[in-house]
Amino acid sequence: MAEFNSVFREEISMYLSVREAELSHEAYRHYRRTMILFDEYLCRLNYADKEISESVIESWIREVSADISINTSSQHVHYIRQLFLFLADLGYKCFIPRTLATRDTYVPYLYSDEDIEKIFAVADSLRISKSRKNKFAEKEMPLILRLLYCCGLRVGETVSIKVGDLDFERNLIILRGTKKYKQRLVPFGKDLAEIIYRYCIGMGILNDSDAYLFH
Repeated sequence: MAEFNSVFREEISMYLSVREAELSHEAYRHYRRTMILFDEYLCRLNYADKEISESVIESWIREVSADISINTSSQHVHYIRQLFLFLADLGYKCFIPRTLATRDTYVPYLYSDEDIEKIFAVADSLRISKSRKNKFAEKEMPLILRLLYCCGLRVGETVSIKVGDLDFERNLIILRGTKKYKQRLVPFGKDLAEIIYRYCIGMGILNDSDAYLFH
């Protein structure tokens, strides 16, 4: 059975083949998920017209947005807009939906120097039961926290670092799968460089470029 089965199955497949060549694996996965949801929706409607009306897309947006955050819903709308722009370039009549307005309600907490010192002290003295799934957590947590704090990394970026991404000559981390799917270089200081180096030796991964820093 083909992955797409709606009246626009060939065009969706064509569009995704273009996006796959341009995007990272993770970005492409999100695009593909939206296309699958829209294709399934058209199939349930037994939709046979080679055009997309306002009522059809607005109904799909209401359905796909149920019980999810406004940010996730906005993502779906953005991806489907890109598909419709592609279809319009091919000569199909498509109503282009507006992007959804999102509101960031996040209020950051500003840690004091004393807060940070206490966090590091707790991490450095961490003792975890041997029965826990990750037996390396005692070694990993102090470094994870320092990378987050000293380098301004996101959690996903931190746990994706491999030994081969570390440049000890220039004291740089090469982040290959970052937000917006661009590669960037992140510097770290001499003190952190020594901590990372000793950590890699202690974990036995210093010479294994494919090894992840964290399990």
